[in-house]
Amino acid sequence: DILELSHNLKSAANTNETGGGRGLDLDPRTLEGILRLEEDLHSLFKHEFGEERVIARRIEKGSDTEILDILMKYESVHTITDKKDLFDRLGYSRRCFGLFHPKVPGVLAFVHVALTDSLTSTMEDIIGANRKTISEKDARYCIFYSISSVQPGLSHVSLGQVLLHKAIPLLKAEFANVSHFSTLSPIPKFRAWLSERIRGNEKASVLGKADVERLRAISTDSDPLEVLARAIEPEQARLWVRGECSSEEANRGSVHTLRAALKPVLLRQLAHYFLHAKRGQKEKAFDPVANFHLGNGAVLAQLNWLADTSDRRICQSLGMMVNYVYDDDPGRREGFRESYLHHGNVTSSREVRALDENDGAQSAVPKSKL
Repeated sequence: DILELSHNLKSAANTNETGGGRGLDLDPRTLEGILRLEEDLHSLFKHEFGEERVIARRIEKGSDTEILDILMKYESVHTITDKKDLFDRLGYSRRCFGLFHPKVPGVLAFVHVALTDSLTSTMEDIIGANRKTISEKDARYCIFYSISSVQPGLSHVSLGQVLLHKAIPLLKAEFANVSHFSTLSPIPKFRAWLSERIRGNEKASVLGKADVERLRAISTDSDPLEVLARAIEPEQARLWVRGECSSEEANRGSVHTLRAALKPVLLRQLAHYFLHAKRGQKEKAFDPVANFHLGNGAVLAQLNWLADTSDRRICQSLGMMVNYVYDDDPGRREGFRESYLHHGNVTSSREVRALDENDGAQSAVPKSKL
């Protein structure tokens, strides 16, 4: 299987580079050959699985059992717990689209979509026990909340980008009233980044004056940075994110007081993270999900507090999530995409920029008008 070969070549090259190969020690000529073959396969796959050669189609409850099983096995963002959960995600006011190739069995990638009447800010509204459903004729927004790839051998091919480009026209054709296409996305690197920033060389510039005052209100006998560092540790964060009240800082008042103090501090840090944290010489976003959507021409629209209280999301981003908005005009999307790819510019809403520009005095995030 050529896709499996591609995956194995990539794994071999990466393992040799990192030295974690259980005795794998490739000589320079062998490694060069692997890298050359991997590059050739990448070029081949980029052509063979390009936008004009793959098909997007809806996946429904009545789709082949093999396809439904793939959805359950390969869902990478929000675990599907059982068949009922799966069917809820394929049911009324929900859509799922798969990307297919005529020569490859099964599905290459898939995306889940929720139809809503507003810009959704919490996963509870989409897949929670009390999830919201609306009449499909009243839908104004399509919220892409999960994109998963099935074929590891195609990791170099931007299947997610192709799938989004094909799904949006399908949704527009089915729902004439929908005019907004957005995501509700995870932020996988934020908590680790902030922890390192607090402990690193930047720590003197982390907090604004108002941030310091808020953190001192939590604990007057501790350094504000230490208060923040303790609050974002996963075990402590689980307590205040979920409304429990046994953490050291929560002893000074209710968990609501603790949340109120942390909210503006953390949202400001999150805005800074998206707008300024970069990786590599090409000034790409440090956050991999941000890099994907900004590279597709999306706009960083809205930061969402306590959007997902699962263990995974608390460990990644203290329960926060983000909305990226895809402009209805393909030309504008392409302009945003080019600005990001060539200059590293993050197109964002004024609300996100305002959070980053203040010194910690802003107390809440107004809803984005994008």
